[in-house]
This record gives sequence, structure tokens and C-alpha cells, in this order.
Amino acid sequence: MALAADGPLFGAALHSAHGHAHRRHPSVEIARYPALRLRAWQLHQERLSEPEPLARYEREWRHLDPDRLRPDELALIKRRVRTYGQGVLNV
Repeated sequence: MALAADGPLFGAALHSAHGHAHRRHPSVEIARYPALRLRAWQLHQERLSEPEPLARYEREWRHLDPDRLRPDELALIKRRVRTYGQGVLNV
């Protein structure tokens, strides 16, 4: 399958070799973010839906050291706070 070149990065239609369109659901790859990976160790999945990482970060914030978060992970948290948290990180 190939990602449709004219679609947005998340939610783009995927096309199979037979021309059928499939919807790609937005998700976050757990392994890309070390603090998230530590908070989601018990899950038997590789990805979380778009709003799920924010809930995990909020629930486990007391176990995080924000000064040690990588810039890309901090950016992920900030995007989720703006999109799903109405600008508020509930910790």
C-alpha cells in the first residue's frame, strides 16, 4: 500500500494494489518517545490513538522529569495539550 500523495499526513487515504481506498487512523508510535514508552510498557500495541498520549502523560506526570524530555517528545505533549487539552495540562 502507498500513502496518497495529495492527502494530509494523518488521516490520508491509503490505496491498495487493487485500488481500494482505506482510511488511515491518526496514531502515535509509542517507541518514538522514550517517556511515553516507559508509561505504556504494559500495552501490547505499537501505537496509541491521537488523544491517548496526553492522558498517559497527565496520569504519570509525577513520575516524569520534564527537564529530561527530548525536544520532540515535549513538542508532542504541547501539541496534544493544544489539540485535546484545551491548552491545559492536567497534572
